[in-house]
Amino acid sequence: MLQEAFADSGLTVSIDTQEIERTGATYSVDTLLNIRREVGNKCPIIFIMGADQLAKLNTWHRWQDILKLTSLAVTTRPGAPDPLEDLPEILAQTIVPRIADSQTLTSTPYGKILIDRTLHLDVSSTQIRQALADGKDVRQWLPPTVLAYIKAHKLYRKPK
Repeated sequence: MLQEAFADSGLTVSIDTQEIERTGATYSVDTLLNIRREVGNKCPIIFIMGADQLAKLNTWHRWQDILKLTSLAVTTRPGAPDPLEDLPEILAQTIVPRIADSQTLTSTPYGKILIDRTLHLDVSSTQIRQALADGKDVRQWLPPTVLAYIKAHKLYRKPK
């Protein structure tokens, strides 16, 4: 589905599937360690997450190591509060000095954080999956290629 989502973007995107292929507990830090071994220490890696996850990054397994392996691109929803407000102190101390622009993010191997406030859709993946399960129209939220993939693979339907 991610390949379909980025197909017409013009971006060079590498999608790693090892977390869904791994058995047992999976941790982002382990995946990032593997990717870092594959690409070396000079290649920028950017991990995309929602602002809700940034606010609880300190609860992730080995969270401090994540910023030694990757940079973060943090997306916010329209009208949502600033993701840098009300952070736990330990996160604020770690995150605020690392804030960078997109050029710095894409030219630095790891350790930077971009807060992207350009997202125009105020909808979560949970809401999209529920709408699909309910048979509602989701064309306003998904690229046609992604919607076609979901339909072809009969994903997110309510069991009969």
